Amino acid sequence: MGDLKGNEFVITLRNIKILDPQQLGEVPQAEEEDAKPDFAKEEEVIAHAMGVLKERGFINYYGMQRFGTSEISTHELGIPLFLADYKRAVNLLLAPRRSSSFTSTSTSTTPVLGTIEADVARARQHYGQLDLQSSLDAMPKSYVAERTVLTRLIREEERNGWTKIPRDEEGLAERALLKRDWLSAFSAIPKTLRMMYVHAYQSYIWNRLVSERVRRYGLDAPVVGDYVFLNRERAEEDGDAEEGGAEGETAANEDGPVAQRDEDEIMNGAGSSKNSGSPAEAALLSAADTAGTKPKANNKASKVKVLTEADLQSYSIRDVLMPSPGSEVGFEPGSWADVAYRDLLAKDGLKPEDLGSSSQPEYALRGTYRKIVHVPRDLSYQTLRYTDPHIDLALSDEDRLLGFTLPPSTQASAETNEGKFLALQIRLVLGTSAYATMALREVLKAETSSAAQRELTMKSEDQAFAGRGRKYKPVGSLLQLDN
Repeated sequence: MGDLKGNEFVITLRNIKILDPQQLGEVPQAEEEDAKPDFAKEEEVIAHAMGVLKERGFINYYGMQRFGTSEISTHELGIPLFLADYKRAVNLLLAPRRSSSFTSTSTSTTPVLGTIEADVARARQHYGQLDLQSSLDAMPKSYVAERTVLTRLIREEERNGWTKIPRDEEGLAERALLKRDWLSAFSAIPKTLRMMYVHAYQSYIWNRLVSERVRRYGLDAPVVGDYVFLNRERAEEDGDAEEGGAEGETAANEDGPVAQRDEDEIMNGAGSSKNSGSPAEAALLSAADTAGTKPKANNKASKVKVLTEADLQSYSIRDVLMPSPGSEVGFEPGSWADVAYRDLLAKDGLKPEDLGSSSQPEYALRGTYRKIVHVPRDLSYQTLRYTDPHIDLALSDEDRLLGFTLPPSTQASAETNEGKFLALQIRLVLGTSAYATMALREVLKAETSSAAQRELTMKSEDQAFAGRGRKYKPVGSLLQLDN
């Protein structure tokens, strides 16, 4: 524990093509059934995109899986926690919602709910009718947070004799006025999941601030007013591990599972027992003590500085940081970032001090500093030819340990020049806090959420060849980009 320095990913993207050939002055031609497609232009574009990713990296956004895919985003649940409005938090979690997700393949304007989605919608409807037991009975077991809160509320009703209140119109009015212990109900949710809500909001604000910085100044070079670590050697050593958020993190309530987070992000909570001198404890050297934005000094902190004109030649865009909100980080008073930060919080009814001084210490954020650009530590890729979309083009570590190999039919065709479709297989190593989905977005220039990718898969023309091709063509050897 605590020694993880990065994550290695092997990602295979199928049916790679230039989406709009007309932009290149060409008109796509229909191919015959047995025609061998020419992927020269695709491979040229891939080589350029991978070179840019290797050299310049990508915007170090927190991945969209951190925020969920439901109508109410995970970060929205963090807002009432900062305001100690636990009734609102419970209602956001359990109350009926205006719309429900529907299957991506449906062409109907009427939502078509899967079994789990329908159960959740029914459970929320029961909650809206103040029928807690029916809501619990309908809620899928995988929805841990919702079931936990409902169970606590039901126990409170039983303990206080509220279950005897009739369910007629008068009884429902009486139930609506009950003085429930909303704090205890919400606090029954496992802590790691509860902390996800506040950290999702912190990440949301960070993403929005970085987008504004890119809109104003681009990503070519640092500018006056940017933040960097004062100790550059320490920054290189600790930079990745200090930044919270791990690839693979699943937002609360997205298909039900309880979220898992890396230890670095857990340190962000004021109630954490960890203390390793990370930038979560950093002090902004030039911040003034204004309206809750001044960070607290800490001798263990990795200090940061605000760039002046004289500093610009000594730093690159790779060094630039963006504060992630909390009590121990801050913005230069009056700077564009300070104004933008306050405006973003104000839209949600918050002030800077609300994020660092919650009545529940575990929701009080210390903050951190995170680089706005992440460059892969290692990157290689290869292009593959295939026909059958169900054939394996990569083996997992578990497969290799178990002695599995690629299908014989795949290996037998490895020296042929066959395969109707082109795949791109990327191998990259990222810091512990970086998201591979954000790296992919830089390559694809397209939506990389799981829902969007599933829809692309289902609509892809290679699906018509399932079970037919069994073709696999490594194009040359593994293409390793030089450092």
